[in-house]
Amino acid sequence: MKSHLSPSTQRGYNSATKSYLSFCAVRDLQPWPCDPIWVCAWITQTVMHISVRSMKVYLAALRSAQLDQGYAWSLAGNPQVARAMRAAKRMYGVSGQALKVPISLATLAKMCRHLPGWPVPDRMSHDDRLFVCASSIAVLGFLRGGEFLFSPGSSRPLLRHVDVAIAECRGSSYVSVKIQRPKARWWITDSEVLCFDPGPACPLNPTTWLRCYRNFSVVPLHPNGAAFRLASGAVLSKPWMLSRCTVLLSKAGIAVVDSVGHPVPVRASSWRAGGVQSAKEAGVSDALIQAMGRWASVAWFNYHFSTQQDIQRAAHSMWAANAGSSSSLVVGSFSPSAIFSDSV
Repeated sequence: MKSHLSPSTQRGYNSATKSYLSFCAVRDLQPWPCDPIWVCAWITQTVMHISVRSMKVYLAALRSAQLDQGYAWSLAGNPQVARAMRAAKRMYGVSGQALKVPISLATLAKMCRHLPGWPVPDRMSHDDRLFVCASSIAVLGFLRGGEFLFSPGSSRPLLRHVDVAIAECRGSSYVSVKIQRPKARWWITDSEVLCFDPGPACPLNPTTWLRCYRNFSVVPLHPNGAAFRLASGAVLSKPWMLSRCTVLLSKAGIAVVDSVGHPVPVRASSWRAGGVQSAKEAGVSDALIQAMGRWASVAWFNYHFSTQQDIQRAAHSMWAANAGSSSSLVVGSFSPSAIFSDSV
């Protein structure tokens, strides 16, 4: 039974399994159940052609294929396989997670200032209202790209009009987003994401922009149709959103670069990363960020992008926190200028 895997994952697993079966066929080996020594040899050969990170996926595929054959997986924690993977890491290294521009609430606010008619909804175009609406919900709801954007070839269910609703809780409005077959919780039918209304003074109020997008829509919105549609009638897509966001970042003069000065691109997960960035800047605890983003582990750390300003502020905070106690610590006689004097 393979229905627990998405079609794209199954295709990747099939490719990995084919690689292993070819390795065994050439050597006249019985592939199932997997022998740890031969799996180590397969790892050593295969990792010369793929990344170490992909090799981990290949091992997951091997586990899945062996279970499909009716054999229990006995290599979990196997020290020989673990050593083979450590050797591969030492030899080839492990590529880091791809960085993405975090579209935080502060960044989004700066971008929106360059939208014609902002911040009056009925003076803005349909597509610009849609951009603000989808972005504010995505950031406050920590939405994955595939959860609110359409991408050709994706196996994820389309976010429908009926899946996005405005509700009330103790006198406060919020946007409820129902995610069908959530990626991290495949065993449940849907997961509800709550985007609370921060109040009328907030220019990126999700309930306000959802109402405006729907009330001023120039295209018909059907209950079982897509939640977000462009003025052309097309479903809000990943390419359109990334392109529009890139243009607005440029107009706002926001350029994000990595540690060596290369520009960091906008990705579908940029809004999810922006949720993390906004929460960190607001002082939200790590445990609450993990719960709000529906992470089962600390994988959300990969979504937090530290800038030079972050590091600079951290250094200043470290000094400020310790400046008061530094005067009580005396170790001999110290003069900074003496370090660079000609007599030294």
